[in-house]
Amino acid sequence: MDVPKGATGKVGFYNEGFWGFNVDATKRYIASLHIRGDYSGSVEVYFNNSITGKKLSSAAVKVTQAESNGWKKIETPTFHPASSPGNPNNTFYFTFDGEALAGKSLHINLLSLFKQTYKNRFNGLREDLAQAVGDIGASWIRLPGGNNMEGVGFPYHFKWNETIGDLKDRPGRLGTWGDINTDGFGILEQMQMAKDLDLTVVLGLFAGLYLNGDIIAQKDIGPYVDLALSELEFLTGDTSTKYGSLRASLGFPQPFTVEWVEIGNEDYLNGGGPTYKSYRFRALYDAIRAKYPKMNVISSINPSPSPDKGNGEEHLKQWILRQEALGYAPTHAQVRAIASSVLKQQGDHKPLGKKWSSHFVERHLAVKTKLGRRTDWKRINAATPDNIRHLFNLYETVSWIPPRRRYNADEGGIMEGQGINGLVIGSSQESPNTVPVKTINARTWTSIVECISALGVALNPLVIFKAKSIQEQWFKKDFLAKHPGWHVTFSENGWTSNDIAVEWLGKVFLPQTQPEDPADGRLLIVDGHGSHTSDEFMTMCYLNNVHLLFFPAHTSHVLQPLDLGCFSSLKTAYRRLIGEHTALTDTTKVGKANFLEFYAKAREIGLRKENVQSGWKATGLYPKSVAKPLNSRWVVVAKRPAIPLRVTSDISTPKRGGDVVKLFAEKSGSPTSRLSIRKAAAALDKVAMEVILRDREIERLRVQLAQAKPAKRRKIVQDPNERFASLAQILAQANREPQQRVRKARNAVQEVIIVEGESSSESEEEPALARRSARNRRPTKYCMERDSSADEESD
Repeated sequence: MDVPKGATGKVGFYNEGFWGFNVDATKRYIASLHIRGDYSGSVEVYFNNSITGKKLSSAAVKVTQAESNGWKKIETPTFHPASSPGNPNNTFYFTFDGEALAGKSLHINLLSLFKQTYKNRFNGLREDLAQAVGDIGASWIRLPGGNNMEGVGFPYHFKWNETIGDLKDRPGRLGTWGDINTDGFGILEQMQMAKDLDLTVVLGLFAGLYLNGDIIAQKDIGPYVDLALSELEFLTGDTSTKYGSLRASLGFPQPFTVEWVEIGNEDYLNGGGPTYKSYRFRALYDAIRAKYPKMNVISSINPSPSPDKGNGEEHLKQWILRQEALGYAPTHAQVRAIASSVLKQQGDHKPLGKKWSSHFVERHLAVKTKLGRRTDWKRINAATPDNIRHLFNLYETVSWIPPRRRYNADEGGIMEGQGINGLVIGSSQESPNTVPVKTINARTWTSIVECISALGVALNPLVIFKAKSIQEQWFKKDFLAKHPGWHVTFSENGWTSNDIAVEWLGKVFLPQTQPEDPADGRLLIVDGHGSHTSDEFMTMCYLNNVHLLFFPAHTSHVLQPLDLGCFSSLKTAYRRLIGEHTALTDTTKVGKANFLEFYAKAREIGLRKENVQSGWKATGLYPKSVAKPLNSRWVVVAKRPAIPLRVTSDISTPKRGGDVVKLFAEKSGSPTSRLSIRKAAAALDKVAMEVILRDREIERLRVQLAQAKPAKRRKIVQDPNERFASLAQILAQANREPQQRVRKARNAVQEVIIVEGESSSESEEEPALARRSARNRRPTKYCMERDSSADEESD
């Protein structure tokens, strides 16, 4: 504060507070500040009403201070305001003697005003706020909070040892919400608050993740583990310990009670999950349990990382029991695959022992190896009341998952050019009631994986083209802009494979259905297709808390929401659009680009919210009603079998010659008849032997035929990462400069491929090039230049 020469009277400054001060004459107040400089005089503090200009209180302190003394704390005695104005239009003044400071400067820092605190604690809480917390009736509190503990970024996390002692010795830090955190409400003030309010403390410990995504590397995690251990010793250690004696020197000789700690805060956010699972959680957990074996440790993510073998195996055991209850008990190989994946996520890449699965079963009495009997639903009519009730019993075990996180996914197929029959207008002179209408009728099969929630939400689809690669000309630019969330892949047969199912789960389903809290489970109801029961698919579901429920085979027409609510109207709408297209363009082919455009329009009709909800309602899955599927006309109700008539005759069809003799010999007494019977018996045996010999010859010829067939060519298994592309990636590829493709062509694979017939992926759109070459050889420079120029022209 600079005071001009010749100043007289009172000089100083005031604070308007946060929208004023609500002055209460029934409460005590105390003020303090730190000054540095040459000053001898008084320091007066008081409230002043901004409307009336009336001074509401006054407290003064005599000060004699020299610059050479450095900083000095000035603290007023407690005082009561003279009156309570009943409004917050008040300011707080600090004033000094003008004459004593004329022509001088005075440095001022750490100004403070405290109203009477809760239970009169030094540097304590506002009475009204503390009382409000007490009135809630809470039983526990997490200290020092979540975001406050993490800090906005490196190195501004909560450091307990910088929040103790005199306020002037606390350095403070950049605050989480855009201001400066002085840490005036430090760890001791927080623990005193919990004690005064009778709250159990859950102590949060910084685990190396900041709010902005900064993460402490594994090689640097050691000091942060030490910081957590020293904080626990400071709070709970006796006075014989280093940090326990430090606490006693600050006026708290008795240890605090801390029985719960949480490692980190919301570590599933900001990309913290992998490092939390692999080393951050384990580093703190091991150190804490080694020194405080009875301490209860809480993870900030769900499912919790496995801190030791027993806890991790407990999670796996519970998952096995849950899968068995859902009708899909895992095999030894699947349990082994899941255990390996969990260990790798935790940074343990050592392979499991050969007998690990057997030893796992021996360690857990709740599980055992059983004979898994695969029910062949094709042998019975699957849509029976017993099967439906069985599914609903399984459905009840996951009823705790709310409807917004229940999903049904299935793959549907559509022929690109398959239109729909409909009414047309023609000549009244023609006698037939039907008339042929031209159409493309292309039979290229395209599959789409759709997924819907019980509340009527449809996720973005995955389109699977029958092709060997994805071609950029399939996608119109306006389509890519309108549908950026769509995903596209390909397969040789146009259907889902194990790799594609895993990619759909990881890139389509999981990102679009991610709950706010990873602890919240998701239910995915699918059919029993092999791609849904692969080790990789089930492992990914396990790691992401996705619960699988499988429809009994051949019951989707009764139990699947997509079938009952969406697919029929979706395909009908698509075929109608195809019919309109061919009517206007004669025989213009549909192609991939038009297919996507027409399907997107049909999807707006078929996957409307009301259609999706009607599908769930018709199956009785939401709202839950087993009566819905049981009353379906497709459900086969077993009828009481008719009682067959009792057969009184002893006659049965003879199978051998001896049967013929036994059947007729006793009923015919003449020698001639008996001779005829014996001849007939001999003839029957001869025919039976010929049948046996012919059967054996047929089987031998079948074996020879199978051996004579040429072996199928081995399919090339491509990297799934290269075959699965989002529309955004396709658009980025399409926008590359043509010259890049020229350079790419010059670096192409150095062999000539013989193409026979037409391309299987685009038989109607791209004519195949037949190249005559009897051997592989390096393309000449002339050929490469021609190929490159052709590419530029096609661009």
